[in-house]
Amino acid sequence: MESSPLITIIVAVYNGAKTLDRCIDSILNQTWPHIELIIMDGGSTDGSVELLKRYDKEITYWESKPDRGIYHAWNKALGHAEGEWVCFIGSDDFFIDEGVLERIVPELIDAIKHNCSYAYGQVDLYSDKNQIVIEKANESWEIMKKRFKRGGFLVHSGSFHHKSMFDNGGGFNERYKICGDKDFLFRKLRFGNAYYINEVIIRMSMGGLSYSLDAKKKMVEEALFIWKDIHMTTFPWLLYFSRMKITCYSLIKSIFGERFSVKLADALRRLRGENPYWDQ
Repeated sequence: MESSPLITIIVAVYNGAKTLDRCIDSILNQTWPHIELIIMDGGSTDGSVELLKRYDKEITYWESKPDRGIYHAWNKALGHAEGEWVCFIGSDDFFIDEGVLERIVPELIDAIKHNCSYAYGQVDLYSDKNQIVIEKANESWEIMKKRFKRGGFLVHSGSFHHKSMFDNGGGFNERYKICGDKDFLFRKLRFGNAYYINEVIIRMSMGGLSYSLDAKKKMVEEALFIWKDIHMTTFPWLLYFSRMKITCYSLIKSIFGERFSVKLADALRRLRGENPYWDQ
């Protein structure tokens, strides 16, 4: 068992110059010394490549070539990964502070002792106005496993995959455009266990209402296809409930307009004691 594991961090980016430097800095400034950073750029034209050139000596490997989507980029990156643990984060995500990886390394070592090859922590989700919308997304595996079997998802960003999860070409299915990570976790964890780290690890970006509705609709439809494809025996009622909510919001938006839809969505979140998504 490796007592000082090398952690590979993989970032896929396309035209993400506005946030990429913050993402990179949050990685390179970590106090844990055993890190390699791999960045796969999909052929950006917004200045991302020039930014990567500035960090050239500090990035273990990067390239800028057109790809077939994020999961193709991740699979290519895995071919360069040497770490015992692999972590994927978005170009507009960032680690919560400079010491978080050093703090969670003992947890990764403990995960191996518990025969878990997947470890995950909490995630703060922030709006396009840089306001925290959801704090501490993800809960203990005892809770998440029950949701998992009903079609619920883990927030994947900032979680840690032992290299053994990718043995024998076990990467991401590139036919999925949004849910390739969910497909991967469904297949790997449906009969297995995950290790929960009770700490916020990542802050992850969310978009506005129009983007969110469209993306969530595509995500739910793709996830339902995956559910049938892998022959899950339980009924994914959480996915169907999500599809119903998205349909209702889309209908309200088409009748009353986006401004009303935004206010309604935020009002409902307040009633549930949550932060509003879109009025911050």
